[in-house]
Formats: sequence, C-alpha cells, structure tokens
Amino acid sequence: MDEARLIRAFFGRPAPPAATVTARGRAAALAAAGGSPVRRAARHRPPGRLMMAATAAAVAVSLAVAVAGTTSAARRDRSDGSPAASARQFLLAAASFAARRPQRTGRYWHVLIHESYDTPVEASGVRFTVTLEDRQESWTSAASRADDTDIYQSLGFRPATAADEAAWRRAGSPGTVWIPGAPPARLPMAPGPVQVSSGERIWPGGLNMRDVQDLPSGQAMLKARLLQAGEHIGAPTRLPAPDLGRYRLFEVAAVLFRSAPLSPAVTAAVFRILAGLPGITKISNVRDGEGRSGSAVAMVVRAAGGGTVLSRLILDPATGNIRGDSEVVITPFPGLPWLQPGDLFSDHTVVAQGWTGTAPKSS
Repeated sequence: MDEARLIRAFFGRPAPPAATVTARGRAAALAAAGGSPVRRAARHRPPGRLMMAATAAAVAVSLAVAVAGTTSAARRDRSDGSPAASARQFLLAAASFAARRPQRTGRYWHVLIHESYDTPVEASGVRFTVTLEDRQESWTSAASRADDTDIYQSLGFRPATAADEAAWRRAGSPGTVWIPGAPPARLPMAPGPVQVSSGERIWPGGLNMRDVQDLPSGQAMLKARLLQAGEHIGAPTRLPAPDLGRYRLFEVAAVLFRSAPLSPAVTAAVFRILAGLPGITKISNVRDGEGRSGSAVAMVVRAAGGGTVLSRLILDPATGNIRGDSEVVITPFPGLPWLQPGDLFSDHTVVAQGWTGTAPKSS
C-alpha cells in the first residue's frame, strides 16, 4: 500500500457532525482531592455522560490487555467503512501526514482552547455537581520573550445534569455556590471578568518559544527531552513506575500538540514515539468538545491506589491534526466517589491554532 492509500485507509472520511451535548469534566474535583492541578483553558461542550459511559464500557473490555501494558493485534476499529487499523499504524500515518506539511511561521502563535469540567458543590445544605466553563486565548511572540498575551475568562457554572438541576432548584436556585474544602471556595454562576496577562510563555519542563522551536526531531533525543519535561506534569493520581513514564510522554505530547508551535518534523517524531509505546489503542468516531467527529489514540493508566483512567488524543480524521485531548474514568478511584466510570474529568478542545501576523486587541 502506498503512502497516500495508507493515509486514506487509516484516517478515512470524517463522519457528519452530531449535536453537541452536555459536558462532563473532573479536573477541578481531582485538584481538590490532591490530584493534578486544574489546567484552565476555554469553553466547550464535550460529549455527554451517557455517551462517555458507553465509550468507557466498550473500551474497558477492548483495552483489558492494554491495562497490563500490551495491545491486541486482533482488535479491529471501524470508521465509516474504512479498513481496520491498529493504533500504531494510525499514528505512523499521522506522522507521515505531519512530515509532509510545509514549515510555517509568523509574528504570533495564536491558540484558542475550550474547556469545561465538573466539581461537587453545596448550597443551603444541598449537594450537587456543576459544570464550570472557561475560555482562554493566547498569543505567543516568535521574537520577544515579553510580548506574550493571555486572555482568560471564567464563564460561570451550570448544573451538570437534570438531577443536579433539580437539586440546585431545591437549594433555591442560588447564583452562588460553595466548593467544599477548608476553607470552602465561593463559586458564582455569572461569568467573571475578562483577565488579560502578559509575559513570557513557558511550557512543561521550562520550555520557552526558542526551546520549542529547537526541539530535536531525532526520536531518541526528543523522547529524552519529553520525559524530562514530563517530570513537571502532575499525574491524575499516584502511578506505578512502568505507567508513569508512558503517562508523562502521552501528557506532554497532549500539552505540546494543543498549545505549542511544533515543527512538522518534531510533530512527526512525537507521533512515532507514541506509536512505540505499549498499551496504545485506537478508538473511532469520537466526538470532541465542539461535537466534531474524530478518531482517538488512547492509553489506559492504572493508579497505584486503585482506579484506571483512559487518556485520549483526538485527531481530525481527514488531516491528522490534533483536535484535543481528554481523560475518562474507566474504574473508580478510592476516595473520589464522585468519579464514576465514563466520567470525563479533564478535556481540552483546540478551536483555533496557527501563526498570525495580527496582534491581540489588548496590545
């Protein structure tokens, strides 16, 4: 099979977009419980809880071998009639796509990311769950270390499900709720003010714009650099050593894919590194936070204290471009009873990304 046919076989054609449904995220809950910090990004409307529960139930069976660190060559993933393809082949096809893209540059690297996540709250003695929504847009200068701009806005909260809305109404439909803790944190329902900040942007591992542009494209050197950067990223919970390294690689790749101007050669090398990791699988017909259909490569990570999480990178099925990343609960975490199978507790959707010559309006 030649390269063009390989790419068409593994990416296929995009499925028609579906109606976007309610977001279910868990990043804030994990942070409150001592897990990884909440990574603020921007507003979106990812797949709903029932869809995620069905996805988790399906992949929990198909990824049973992956939890142990291996993949099943017999597993078949179908996407709109496309031939079956393994995650490794899928990632290698994405690498081929990336390597053929032209190198581009500009005055600013512009990114708009959407995020929503859930957290348990309390009002008038009633407990329920709300969905928080954030929006973040950034411009990173290609030349000046002091010319980077972030525009962030919290868009408030809404009850996460119909049951949560009923509980919210029993509490008197409050415009302010409290996140349990010591001390409890006040959470307003109304959108917050637009916040503008500036200064040099730093990616995981202390990488600045020059460092990102100078990343090596050789897989051995790049993998070592990514692992080093991954030491600065918190895991969702305490992980055993074998899973920690591949989780860090997967997570650093997700952060850089969604927010950094990686060169085509480095992007291709990252895809090839991921293709060599054990326990990676492909999931077809996944909806991102904007309701767009894509294909995901996923990895199951088992926490040392119990519980498993499915980390996913979602790609555009037509181009291989990254659309976002998410983490889905497969089995519950001890001490985090609100995290149930199928719950989406960390999700980022890339709405816009690319070089531009236009400065932010605030500058």
